[in-house]
Amino acid sequence: MARSTFSLVVSVVVGVWSFGGCPAYLLADDKPTVKVAKHIAEGSTVTPKQMEDWFKKAKDNWAPWINLEQVGTVDNTADTSTGRVAGAVNVYGTSLTATPPGNPGSCHDQDHIEMGPGAALTTLKHEFVHWFGAYPDNATTEHGTPTGTYPGYDNFTGSDTNGDGVDNATDRDNIAYPGTARTGESIDPDQGKRAAEGAKKWLKTQEAIKTGRGKDSPAVAYNELPQYDLTFTQFYSWGPAPTQINLKGLVLQMSSMTKIGFWIDSDQNPTTGEHITGFDYKLTYNHDNGSIVFEENNYGSWSTLSSSGITQTLQYQNFDGPFPPVDLGVELTFSETLLARRGLNQMILVQAFSSDGILVRDIAPPMAPQIISTVPTPVMLSGQVTLQDTVINPTSLGLQMEVRPPGNPTPLLTLPISFEDASGNYFINNTSLPAGMYDMSIKQSHWLRQTLPSMNLTLESNWANFSLINGDVNGDNRIDAADLSDVLATMDLRSDDPGFNHGADLDDDNEITSTDLSIVLKNMDTMGNP
Repeated sequence: MARSTFSLVVSVVVGVWSFGGCPAYLLADDKPTVKVAKHIAEGSTVTPKQMEDWFKKAKDNWAPWINLEQVGTVDNTADTSTGRVAGAVNVYGTSLTATPPGNPGSCHDQDHIEMGPGAALTTLKHEFVHWFGAYPDNATTEHGTPTGTYPGYDNFTGSDTNGDGVDNATDRDNIAYPGTARTGESIDPDQGKRAAEGAKKWLKTQEAIKTGRGKDSPAVAYNELPQYDLTFTQFYSWGPAPTQINLKGLVLQMSSMTKIGFWIDSDQNPTTGEHITGFDYKLTYNHDNGSIVFEENNYGSWSTLSSSGITQTLQYQNFDGPFPPVDLGVELTFSETLLARRGLNQMILVQAFSSDGILVRDIAPPMAPQIISTVPTPVMLSGQVTLQDTVINPTSLGLQMEVRPPGNPTPLLTLPISFEDASGNYFINNTSLPAGMYDMSIKQSHWLRQTLPSMNLTLESNWANFSLINGDVNGDNRIDAADLSDVLATMDLRSDDPGFNHGADLDDDNEITSTDLSIVLKNMDTMGNP
């Protein structure tokens, strides 16, 4: 189908407030600017003049709340999946037709807007109502209040734009009124403000994509199952840690689907989660009953978690006419605090869908995994390190903690320990340490190594207390006759005497005495952890 494209990006311009029934202009800091690039696709009879006229009408009428600026000139694209402009809303001129009382205009969620050659002068302005969620005052949808269940009910009209229970001349004067019976293009002040807020919200996704914290991916046609075309996915994170995660999946027609699923690798660790691939979580939206199933993979076995923290927003194709919208898919939003496995600075998403109730990734069109950068959520670790049989202040020692894979003595990370006081209380807040299962290990000079096995570090507070055994004079991680010999060889020496052995001064009082000897004897034949 032939199409043409507008492209939109938001910034700031100066506005004023006006009263007495006139539009309420937004102040400079609040008013977004939307830059528009125009395209016409192969096979469409839409003309450049029509594109200019549609744009000018939208620009003039949305000016109190959104500033539209044209970028570039009209060019050509093949269809609605090509010619996309980065950071833009794409509006395509196509061969779209509509039977009155409809106009040939359609907003496919926030994927693209479609305009046919017979579209009214105000149709593009009307479709921006859907794009930015600019529903009228007291209405329940962008079209107004429907007479039937929204969406998809047979007697849907969605024409009571002011929500007073009557479809009259006042409703038909609002730009949200659908179809050829629209007599005006008015925008009430709150409706305009909603459009501006919707533009700002949409800008978050564009900024996320621009900075690598999101992906916006139109899919190619899947010729073997064209009716199941996975047309669009969006995956982005927003805000400082812990961030908000947004997942969106659109299909050609959700009515032919039963489920849309999202697989997430949250910690960049292939050894956690699903075997081989390392996917840690799966979210499944069931179109038949509107439910969400949230699952976690624990080393090969999926278990169900609570989905109470996940918000779902259905996505629609809306028309400039009194027709039921088409259900296209879903957007799921949640805080990354729901993900117990979290770390480093990336997440990976794979999406799929099902028409028979069984969700299989291989059914989906050939789309590569989407990788986004994120703000790592720090793993917080607190506790106490007790150094037995010493008078030394642990804050002066520069202790370090090794973080290891379970059962593996090779450290993944070595973290400096920051002590809060002389009692050995410490706190570590480290953004490079993913949540997960680890061995935690400390070895310091003449104390034996202590390793705490299989510590499950989560995004919440974690505690790890250590008590290191003293007496390892030669540092070989065992207390034996060699250590006893070293103490006896330097007995009664002080720190300023020639031949003084600091390792043998086990209580750190700057002299080697019977106290140090007793420490070795007390712990004789003890070995440290690996």
